[in-house]
Amino acid sequence: MALGGKKSGNIHSLSGSDKAKLQAKFDNAEHDIISSEPDDNPILASILYTIQNLSEDIDSLRTYTDSELKGLIATNTDATGVGGNVEFAKKLATARTIGGVSFNGSANIDLPGVNSAGNQNTTGNADSANTLRSARTIGGVSFDGSANINLPGVNTTGNQDTSGTAAEATILETARTIGGVSFDGSANINLPGVNTSGNQNTTGTAANATNATNAYGYKGSNTDYMLMPKDFYMVNSTSNYTGGYITIPAGGECHVQLSLPVGSSINKKTITINSSQVVTSVVTVYAVPFDGVGSPTLTMATGGALGKAITLSASKFVASKYYVWIKISLTDDNSATRVYGGTLTFKNG
Repeated sequence: MALGGKKSGNIHSLSGSDKAKLQAKFDNAEHDIISSEPDDNPILASILYTIQNLSEDIDSLRTYTDSELKGLIATNTDATGVGGNVEFAKKLATARTIGGVSFNGSANIDLPGVNSAGNQNTTGNADSANTLRSARTIGGVSFDGSANINLPGVNTTGNQDTSGTAAEATILETARTIGGVSFDGSANINLPGVNTSGNQNTTGTAANATNATNAYGYKGSNTDYMLMPKDFYMVNSTSNYTGGYITIPAGGECHVQLSLPVGSSINKKTITINSSQVVTSVVTVYAVPFDGVGSPTLTMATGGALGKAITLSASKFVASKYYVWIKISLTDDNSATRVYGGTLTFKNG
């Protein structure tokens, strides 16, 4: 019986003569068994089946040389005569430690502090899970998160260092004077002549309160119309009011408009524009109808000078029909000039 193919197994090395003798024995046995009737002898049938399988293994061994057979034996046999790596299929060849416990896969293990009583070594960051690795200070008190802290002057008796700006949150760091009375915001103050008995220093403009411009723009005497710096506005540049005056640059044009009480007249009266310097031939004064079309515009003065009185020719001026329009036009040759306001005299009634 001869079947092809190679098979590996756990066998001993056979010499060529031994293999020949063994084959002869099986050949004879095979002949004797074949000459009998296996159906009449169950035991014989079993033996025949076994011999047939063994014959296949022997037949496979014929394809190996002696050196190949020795190599198979050396590869699949350890010192105990049992296959090498196959024995360790259910465990690790080299045991490992898990959580400090040896483990080779042959049995379950328990980890202290995980699934059995005990503690894990937590000297690393995990030990600081409930605390800060580096303590911090809050209000000057060290805090690492391991316990509550108290802050003096906040939730316990004591004082916080309030030398910074926070100490002045309800008061001014530097006290100021209001109407000559010191004020730092810590308490209300009273001003003499305002909400308590006394007098304010009225040596400045306030001393002229009785001569101040009324709601119509003219003084209590009803003979002078007071022009303020903010009554003037620039035409071809931005108006710049600084320190109680408006500055007209070289080549600049500035206008001002006003209306007078009904029944007043300005013929032969004067208008004076107060300025930082006298500038000639730059002022023109018009009478412009309120409705813009009902009456012609009248020219009441031309070529007037800043800083000097200008006499008006306004025989046809009627206060109920006209308003006064003053135009100041500096040339490029003129230097910048400040205007502080002005005065227009008129006759009321």
